[in-house]
Amino acid sequence: MKRRFALTLLLLFAVSALAACSVPPKPTYEEEAVLDSLKMLQQGYSKRITIDEFDFLLTAASSTIDKLNNSGKKNTCFSNAAKRCYSSFEISKKAWKMMEEAPDENRRVDLETTLSFTIGFASISLAKANECFLQK
Repeated sequence: MKRRFALTLLLLFAVSALAACSVPPKPTYEEEAVLDSLKMLQQGYSKRITIDEFDFLLTAASSTIDKLNNSGKKNTCFSNAAKRCYSSFEISKKAWKMMEEAPDENRRVDLETTLSFTIGFASISLAKANECFLQK
């Protein structure tokens, strides 16, 4: 009887430990702020905001990423994906500016391709950042 009770207790402990390890981490306040700012950039581009508005959102995203880095709490998966996403948006801004100032149509087409690629990569990186909280 005591063995059965001890075995049952050990089994319950093992199951509860396994369940605790399988729970995905919850984003911190700083991580949520970074996600929100990156999503605003993505939505802003989709809504065809001006480059100045995009630059403003990019500056706000940079600020939230700096706050996350200074918080000391680091989810490496999220941090790396957020940095890749931000970098892609930054490259997009440069391509966008150059596209507006391009002297000929061929150069504009090249820069438009670059812009589309970097926005797409930013979207993939943003999705990866979200996945960091769905699975571990």
